[in-house]
Amino acid sequence: MTTNSKAARLRELIAQRAIMLPGVPNAAMARQVE
Repeated sequence: MTTNSKAARLRELIAQRAIMLPGVPNAAMARQVE
């Protein structure tokens, strides 16, 4: 459950940053997360 909570929070943070930051850095962060 801890992993799920952490993953969900990370995904939410990335989604919020994706809205603020352009798509280029967002893609780089998504690749690092994967």
